[in-house]
Amino acid sequence: MLVLLKVLLMAVVVLGRATNQSIHHKDDIWEQYEALLSVFENEEEYYNQPIEGDESFPFPDCSKYDNVFEFTCDVRPSGIVPTSAHQVRPSDIVVIGAVGDSLTAANGAGACFVPSVLRQYRGVSWSIGGNDHYEKVLTLPNILKKFNSNLTGYSTGYGSVDSEGSRFNCAVPAARSEQVPEQTEKMIERILNSDDVDVDRDWKLVTLFIGGNDLCQYCKDRERSKAVNYVARIQSSLDMMMEKLPRTIVNVVGIVRVPEIVSLVSLKCDILHSFLCPCAIDITPEEEFEFVELTNQYQELLEELVMSGRYDTRDDFTVVYQPFLTDTNLPKDEFGKPDKTYFAPDCFHFGIKAHAVAAKELWNNMVISILNMLTIRE
Repeated sequence: MLVLLKVLLMAVVVLGRATNQSIHHKDDIWEQYEALLSVFENEEEYYNQPIEGDESFPFPDCSKYDNVFEFTCDVRPSGIVPTSAHQVRPSDIVVIGAVGDSLTAANGAGACFVPSVLRQYRGVSWSIGGNDHYEKVLTLPNILKKFNSNLTGYSTGYGSVDSEGSRFNCAVPAARSEQVPEQTEKMIERILNSDDVDVDRDWKLVTLFIGGNDLCQYCKDRERSKAVNYVARIQSSLDMMMEKLPRTIVNVVGIVRVPEIVSLVSLKCDILHSFLCPCAIDITPEEEFEFVELTNQYQELLEELVMSGRYDTRDDFTVVYQPFLTDTNLPKDEFGKPDKTYFAPDCFHFGIKAHAVAAKELWNNMVISILNMLTIRE
Protein backbone atom coordinates (compact mmCIF):
# COMPACT_ATOMS: atom_id res chain seq x y z
CA MET A 1 0.00 0.00 0.00
CA LEU A 2 2.89 2.37 0.79
CA VAL A 3 4.22 1.95 -2.73
CA LEU A 4 0.87 2.75 -4.33
CA LEU A 5 0.48 5.86 -2.19
CA LYS A 6 3.92 7.03 -3.32
CA VAL A 7 3.00 6.31 -6.93
CA LEU A 8 -0.21 8.31 -6.59
CA LEU A 9 1.79 11.26 -5.27
CA MET A 10 4.30 10.97 -8.09
CA ALA A 11 1.46 10.70 -10.62
CA VAL A 12 -0.06 13.95 -9.40
CA VAL A 13 3.30 15.73 -9.67
CA VAL A 14 4.22 14.37 -13.10
CA LEU A 15 0.76 14.76 -14.59
CA GLY A 16 0.67 18.32 -13.37
CA ARG A 17 3.95 18.95 -15.11
CA ALA A 18 2.70 17.27 -18.30
CA THR A 19 -0.41 19.42 -18.52
CA ASN A 20 1.75 22.53 -18.62
CA GLN A 21 3.87 21.26 -21.51
CA SER A 22 3.00 20.52 -25.10
CA ILE A 23 4.04 16.98 -25.94
CA HIS A 24 5.88 17.08 -29.25
CA HIS A 25 8.81 14.71 -28.71
CA LYS A 26 8.89 11.08 -27.74
CA ASP A 27 11.21 11.83 -24.79
CA ASP A 28 8.57 13.96 -23.03
CA ILE A 29 6.09 11.21 -22.29
CA TRP A 30 8.74 8.51 -21.90
CA GLU A 31 10.83 10.52 -19.43
CA GLN A 32 7.70 11.16 -17.36
CA TYR A 33 6.96 7.45 -17.45
CA GLU A 34 10.51 6.65 -16.35
CA ALA A 35 10.11 9.04 -13.43
CA LEU A 36 6.91 7.32 -12.39
CA LEU A 37 8.35 3.79 -12.63
CA SER A 38 11.41 4.79 -10.61
CA VAL A 39 9.14 5.03 -7.56
CA PHE A 40 8.91 1.23 -7.56
CA GLU A 41 12.67 0.69 -7.39
CA ASN A 42 14.07 -1.11 -4.34
CA GLU A 43 10.67 -1.38 -2.70
CA GLU A 44 10.66 -4.70 -0.82
CA GLU A 45 6.95 -4.32 -0.13
CA TYR A 46 6.24 -4.29 -3.86
CA TYR A 47 8.74 -6.98 -4.80
CA ASN A 48 7.74 -9.47 -2.10
CA GLN A 49 4.00 -9.05 -1.75
CA PRO A 50 1.20 -9.16 -4.31
CA ILE A 51 -0.97 -6.07 -4.49
CA GLU A 52 -4.54 -6.65 -3.39
CA GLY A 53 -6.80 -7.00 -6.39
CA ASP A 54 -3.82 -7.53 -8.69
CA GLU A 55 -2.63 -11.00 -7.74
CA SER A 56 -1.35 -11.89 -11.20
CA PHE A 57 1.65 -9.58 -10.68
CA PRO A 58 4.36 -10.30 -9.93
CA PHE A 59 4.28 -13.79 -11.36
CA PRO A 60 7.16 -16.30 -11.39
CA ASP A 61 9.51 -17.02 -14.30
CA CYS A 62 8.46 -13.90 -16.18
CA SER A 63 11.27 -14.15 -18.73
CA LYS A 64 10.54 -17.79 -19.56
CA TYR A 65 7.88 -19.22 -21.82
CA ASP A 66 7.41 -22.81 -22.87
CA ASN A 67 6.62 -22.86 -26.57
CA VAL A 68 3.66 -25.19 -27.00
CA PHE A 69 3.37 -24.81 -30.78
CA GLU A 70 4.78 -27.81 -32.61
CA PHE A 71 6.76 -27.02 -35.75
CA THR A 72 5.50 -29.09 -38.69
CA CYS A 73 6.36 -26.93 -41.71
CA ASP A 74 8.15 -28.10 -44.84
CA VAL A 75 11.64 -26.57 -44.67
CA ARG A 76 12.86 -27.48 -48.15
CA PRO A 77 14.68 -24.59 -49.87
CA SER A 78 14.06 -23.24 -53.34
CA GLY A 79 16.02 -24.97 -56.08
CA ILE A 80 17.64 -21.68 -57.01
CA VAL A 81 17.46 -18.25 -55.39
CA PRO A 82 14.33 -16.61 -56.84
CA THR A 83 14.37 -13.21 -58.50
CA SER A 84 10.70 -12.45 -57.77
CA ALA A 85 9.35 -11.53 -54.35
CA HIS A 86 6.28 -13.61 -55.16
CA GLN A 87 8.35 -16.80 -55.45
CA VAL A 88 10.32 -16.43 -52.21
CA ARG A 89 10.18 -19.34 -49.78
CA PRO A 90 11.02 -18.94 -46.07
CA SER A 91 14.38 -20.63 -46.64
CA ASP A 92 15.32 -17.88 -49.12
CA ILE A 93 15.14 -15.14 -46.48
CA VAL A 94 18.62 -14.23 -45.27
CA VAL A 95 18.17 -10.81 -43.65
CA ILE A 96 15.53 -9.63 -41.19
CA GLY A 97 14.80 -6.13 -39.87
CA ALA A 98 12.13 -4.13 -38.06
CA VAL A 99 11.03 -0.60 -37.21
CA GLY A 100 8.46 0.51 -34.67
CA ASP A 101 7.92 1.41 -31.04
CA SER A 102 8.22 -0.24 -27.61
CA LEU A 103 6.15 -3.25 -28.73
CA THR A 104 8.93 -4.09 -31.21
CA ALA A 105 11.72 -3.01 -28.85
CA ALA A 106 9.99 -5.49 -26.47
CA ASN A 107 9.90 -3.25 -23.42
CA GLY A 108 9.03 -5.30 -20.36
CA ALA A 109 8.64 -8.57 -22.29
CA GLY A 110 10.58 -10.46 -19.64
CA ALA A 111 9.80 -8.19 -16.70
CA CYS A 112 8.43 -9.45 -13.41
CA PHE A 113 8.29 -6.02 -11.80
CA VAL A 114 7.26 -2.57 -12.92
CA PRO A 115 10.74 -0.93 -13.09
CA SER A 116 11.93 -3.63 -15.49
CA VAL A 117 9.39 -2.46 -18.08
CA LEU A 118 11.98 0.17 -18.99
CA ARG A 119 14.30 -2.64 -20.10
CA GLN A 120 14.11 -3.49 -23.80
CA TYR A 121 14.10 -7.29 -24.17
CA ARG A 122 14.91 -7.13 -27.87
CA GLY A 123 15.95 -10.77 -28.08
CA VAL A 124 12.38 -11.98 -27.51
CA SER A 125 10.60 -9.43 -29.71
CA TRP A 126 7.87 -11.12 -31.72
CA SER A 127 8.98 -9.83 -35.14
CA ILE A 128 12.75 -9.47 -34.80
CA GLY A 129 14.05 -11.25 -31.65
CA GLY A 130 16.47 -14.15 -32.01
CA ASN A 131 17.32 -15.35 -28.51
CA ASP A 132 17.95 -19.09 -28.21
CA HIS A 133 15.85 -21.11 -30.67
CA TYR A 134 12.26 -21.88 -31.63
CA GLU A 135 11.69 -24.51 -28.95
CA LYS A 136 12.54 -21.99 -26.23
CA VAL A 137 11.54 -18.61 -27.66
CA LEU A 138 8.79 -18.28 -30.25
CA THR A 139 9.62 -15.35 -32.52
CA LEU A 140 9.50 -14.81 -36.26
CA PRO A 141 13.31 -15.03 -36.65
CA ASN A 142 13.44 -18.26 -34.65
CA ILE A 143 10.84 -19.73 -36.99
CA LEU A 144 12.87 -18.61 -39.99
CA LYS A 145 16.05 -20.07 -38.48
CA LYS A 146 14.35 -23.46 -38.84
CA PHE A 147 14.53 -22.89 -42.60
CA ASN A 148 17.83 -21.01 -42.82
CA SER A 149 20.40 -21.19 -40.03
CA ASN A 150 22.31 -18.36 -41.72
CA LEU A 151 19.57 -15.80 -41.03
CA THR A 152 21.06 -12.49 -39.90
CA GLY A 153 19.87 -9.14 -38.55
CA TYR A 154 17.75 -10.35 -35.61
CA SER A 155 18.24 -8.78 -32.19
CA THR A 156 19.52 -10.60 -29.12
CA GLY A 157 19.68 -9.90 -25.40
CA TYR A 158 18.41 -6.58 -24.16
CA GLY A 159 19.43 -2.97 -24.65
CA SER A 160 18.67 0.19 -26.58
CA VAL A 161 18.45 0.62 -30.32
CA ASP A 162 22.17 1.45 -30.31
CA SER A 163 23.21 -1.64 -28.34
CA GLU A 164 25.35 -4.23 -30.10
CA GLY A 165 22.63 -6.87 -29.90
CA SER A 166 19.98 -4.67 -31.52
CA ARG A 167 21.31 -5.30 -35.05
CA PHE A 168 18.57 -4.43 -37.57
CA ASN A 169 15.91 -3.89 -34.92
CA CYS A 170 15.67 -0.10 -35.08
CA ALA A 171 12.48 0.30 -33.03
CA VAL A 172 12.50 2.98 -30.32
CA PRO A 173 10.26 3.10 -27.22
CA ALA A 174 7.54 5.76 -27.34
CA ALA A 175 8.13 6.34 -31.06
CA ARG A 176 5.33 7.72 -33.21
CA SER A 177 4.91 7.48 -36.93
CA GLU A 178 6.98 10.60 -37.54
CA GLN A 179 10.04 8.81 -36.14
CA VAL A 180 9.68 5.84 -38.51
CA PRO A 181 11.46 7.44 -41.50
CA GLU A 182 14.48 8.10 -39.26
CA GLN A 183 14.38 4.52 -37.99
CA THR A 184 14.08 3.26 -41.55
CA GLU A 185 17.09 5.27 -42.62
CA LYS A 186 19.10 3.84 -39.72
CA MET A 187 18.03 0.28 -40.52
CA ILE A 188 18.92 0.67 -44.20
CA GLU A 189 22.32 2.11 -43.30
CA ARG A 190 23.03 -0.83 -41.00
CA ILE A 191 22.01 -3.34 -43.66
CA LEU A 192 24.07 -1.67 -46.38
CA ASN A 193 27.14 -1.48 -44.14
CA SER A 194 26.89 -5.02 -42.78
CA ASP A 195 29.69 -7.41 -43.74
CA ASP A 196 27.38 -10.43 -43.56
CA VAL A 197 24.80 -9.07 -46.04
CA ASP A 198 24.99 -9.27 -49.82
CA VAL A 199 22.59 -6.40 -50.48
CA ASP A 200 21.91 -7.21 -54.11
CA ARG A 201 21.55 -10.98 -53.72
CA ASP A 202 20.11 -11.64 -50.23
CA TRP A 203 16.35 -11.60 -49.68
CA LYS A 204 15.27 -9.35 -46.81
CA LEU A 205 12.16 -9.34 -44.63
CA VAL A 206 11.22 -6.16 -42.75
CA THR A 207 8.32 -5.72 -40.33
CA LEU A 208 6.85 -2.24 -39.76
CA PHE A 209 4.48 -1.80 -36.83
CA ILE A 210 3.68 1.68 -35.50
CA GLY A 211 0.76 3.89 -34.49
CA GLY A 212 -0.23 3.10 -30.93
CA ASN A 213 1.55 6.14 -29.53
CA ASP A 214 0.04 8.37 -32.23
CA LEU A 215 -3.41 7.28 -31.08
CA CYS A 216 -2.61 7.48 -27.38
CA GLN A 217 -1.54 11.13 -27.77
CA TYR A 218 -4.02 12.20 -30.44
CA CYS A 219 -6.07 14.46 -28.15
CA LYS A 220 -2.95 16.55 -27.45
CA ASP A 221 -2.61 17.51 -31.11
CA ARG A 222 -5.41 16.38 -33.41
CA GLU A 223 -3.90 17.86 -36.57
CA ARG A 224 -0.63 16.05 -36.05
CA SER A 225 -2.46 12.78 -35.37
CA LYS A 226 -4.76 12.81 -38.40
CA ALA A 227 -4.86 9.49 -40.24
CA VAL A 228 -3.69 11.07 -43.50
CA ASN A 229 -0.58 12.40 -41.76
CA TYR A 230 0.06 9.05 -40.10
CA VAL A 231 -0.13 7.20 -43.41
CA ALA A 232 2.01 9.80 -45.20
CA ARG A 233 4.85 9.06 -42.78
CA ILE A 234 4.50 5.33 -43.36
CA GLN A 235 4.52 5.96 -47.10
CA SER A 236 7.75 7.93 -46.76
CA SER A 237 9.38 4.98 -44.98
CA LEU A 238 8.15 2.41 -47.49
CA ASP A 239 9.28 4.60 -50.39
CA MET A 240 12.73 4.76 -48.84
CA MET A 241 12.93 0.97 -48.52
CA MET A 242 11.77 0.49 -52.09
CA GLU A 243 14.41 2.89 -53.36
CA LYS A 244 17.35 1.54 -51.39
CA LEU A 245 16.68 -2.12 -50.59
CA PRO A 246 16.53 -4.60 -53.48
CA ARG A 247 15.04 -8.05 -52.87
CA THR A 248 12.87 -6.98 -49.95
CA ILE A 249 9.49 -8.00 -48.58
CA VAL A 250 7.87 -5.67 -46.04
CA ASN A 251 5.23 -6.73 -43.54
CA VAL A 252 3.06 -3.76 -42.57
CA VAL A 253 1.13 -4.83 -39.47
CA GLY A 254 -2.24 -3.20 -38.84
CA ILE A 255 -2.54 -1.26 -35.62
CA VAL A 256 -3.98 -2.90 -32.51
CA ARG A 257 -7.17 -1.56 -30.93
CA VAL A 258 -5.68 0.32 -27.99
CA PRO A 259 -8.91 0.47 -25.90
CA GLU A 260 -8.72 -3.31 -25.62
CA ILE A 261 -5.35 -3.06 -23.87
CA VAL A 262 -6.26 -0.18 -21.58
CA SER A 263 -9.32 -2.13 -20.45
CA LEU A 264 -7.03 -4.01 -18.05
CA VAL A 265 -8.29 -2.57 -14.77
CA SER A 266 -6.64 -2.10 -11.38
CA LEU A 267 -5.38 0.91 -9.48
CA LYS A 268 -1.82 0.27 -10.64
CA CYS A 269 -2.87 -0.33 -14.25
CA ASP A 270 -4.99 2.82 -14.32
CA ILE A 271 -2.14 4.99 -13.01
CA LEU A 272 0.35 3.63 -15.52
CA HIS A 273 -2.13 3.81 -18.41
CA SER A 274 -2.74 7.48 -17.63
CA PHE A 275 0.88 8.13 -18.61
CA LEU A 276 1.17 5.77 -21.55
CA CYS A 277 -2.21 6.44 -23.15
CA PRO A 278 -3.90 9.49 -21.63
CA CYS A 279 -6.27 9.99 -24.56
CA ALA A 280 -7.92 6.61 -23.94
CA ILE A 281 -8.27 6.86 -20.16
CA ASP A 282 -11.28 8.22 -18.27
CA ILE A 283 -12.92 9.57 -21.40
CA THR A 284 -16.54 10.34 -22.30
CA PRO A 285 -18.57 8.13 -24.66
CA GLU A 286 -18.16 10.81 -27.33
CA GLU A 287 -14.38 10.80 -26.88
CA GLU A 288 -14.32 7.01 -26.98
CA PHE A 289 -16.25 7.08 -30.26
CA GLU A 290 -13.73 9.57 -31.66
CA PHE A 291 -10.85 7.33 -30.56
CA VAL A 292 -12.37 4.25 -32.19
CA GLU A 293 -13.14 6.15 -35.40
CA LEU A 294 -9.55 7.41 -35.62
CA THR A 295 -8.27 3.88 -35.08
CA ASN A 296 -10.50 2.67 -37.92
CA GLN A 297 -9.16 5.42 -40.18
CA TYR A 298 -5.57 4.46 -39.37
CA GLN A 299 -6.28 0.84 -40.24
CA GLU A 300 -8.27 1.57 -43.40
CA LEU A 301 -5.89 4.15 -44.89
CA LEU A 302 -2.87 2.01 -44.06
CA GLU A 303 -4.39 -0.97 -45.86
CA GLU A 304 -5.36 1.25 -48.80
CA LEU A 305 -1.75 2.44 -49.12
CA VAL A 306 -0.39 -1.10 -49.16
CA MET A 307 -3.04 -2.33 -51.60
CA SER A 308 -2.80 0.71 -53.90
CA GLY A 309 -0.24 -0.88 -56.22
CA ARG A 310 2.37 1.73 -55.35
CA TYR A 311 4.78 -1.00 -54.27
CA ASP A 312 4.00 -3.51 -57.01
CA THR A 313 6.07 -1.91 -59.76
CA ARG A 314 9.20 -3.97 -59.13
CA ASP A 315 9.45 -7.73 -59.20
CA ASP A 316 11.99 -7.83 -56.37
CA PHE A 317 10.06 -5.67 -53.88
CA THR A 318 6.65 -6.00 -52.31
CA VAL A 319 4.67 -4.81 -49.30
CA VAL A 320 2.07 -6.98 -47.57
CA TYR A 321 -0.59 -5.76 -45.15
CA GLN A 322 -0.90 -8.06 -42.13
CA PRO A 323 -4.26 -7.50 -40.36
CA PHE A 324 -4.06 -10.06 -37.58
CA LEU A 325 -4.01 -7.50 -34.73
CA THR A 326 -6.69 -5.15 -36.03
CA ASP A 327 -9.64 -6.77 -34.25
CA THR A 328 -7.80 -8.49 -31.44
CA ASN A 329 -9.72 -9.24 -28.26
CA LEU A 330 -7.88 -9.76 -25.00
CA PRO A 331 -7.46 -13.41 -24.01
CA LYS A 332 -9.49 -14.34 -20.95
CA ASP A 333 -8.48 -16.26 -17.84
CA GLU A 334 -10.49 -19.09 -16.27
CA PHE A 335 -12.79 -16.55 -14.62
CA GLY A 336 -13.61 -14.79 -17.88
CA LYS A 337 -11.51 -11.73 -17.04
CA PRO A 338 -8.67 -10.30 -19.18
CA ASP A 339 -5.62 -12.53 -18.70
CA LYS A 340 -2.88 -10.22 -17.43
CA THR A 341 -0.21 -12.90 -17.78
CA TYR A 342 -0.02 -11.95 -21.46
CA PHE A 343 1.19 -8.49 -20.49
CA ALA A 344 4.13 -6.82 -18.82
CA PRO A 345 3.62 -5.60 -15.22
CA ASP A 346 2.51 -2.17 -16.47
CA CYS A 347 -0.60 -3.80 -18.01
CA PHE A 348 0.20 -2.24 -21.39
CA HIS A 349 3.27 -3.70 -23.07
CA PHE A 350 3.35 -7.24 -24.43
CA GLY A 351 4.64 -9.90 -22.07
CA ILE A 352 6.57 -12.91 -23.32
CA LYS A 353 3.34 -14.85 -23.98
CA ALA A 354 1.87 -12.08 -26.12
CA HIS A 355 5.10 -11.81 -28.11
CA ALA A 356 4.92 -15.55 -28.81
CA VAL A 357 1.29 -15.39 -29.95
CA ALA A 358 1.97 -12.33 -32.13
CA ALA A 359 4.91 -14.13 -33.76
CA LYS A 360 2.77 -17.19 -34.46
CA GLU A 361 -0.04 -15.15 -35.98
CA LEU A 362 2.33 -13.07 -38.12
CA TRP A 363 3.87 -16.28 -39.42
CA ASN A 364 0.48 -17.82 -40.14
CA ASN A 365 -0.59 -14.71 -42.04
CA MET A 366 2.64 -14.74 -44.03
CA VAL A 367 2.30 -18.30 -45.27
CA ILE A 368 -1.33 -18.25 -46.35
CA SER A 369 -2.75 -16.62 -49.44
CA ILE A 370 -3.27 -12.87 -49.15
CA LEU A 371 -6.92 -13.36 -50.11
CA ASN A 372 -7.41 -15.72 -47.19
CA MET A 373 -5.53 -13.77 -44.54
CA LEU A 374 -6.91 -14.39 -41.11
CA THR A 375 -7.77 -11.93 -38.40
CA ILE A 376 -6.96 -13.20 -34.94
CA ARG A 377 -9.94 -12.60 -32.66
CA GLU A 378 -8.44 -13.78 -29.40
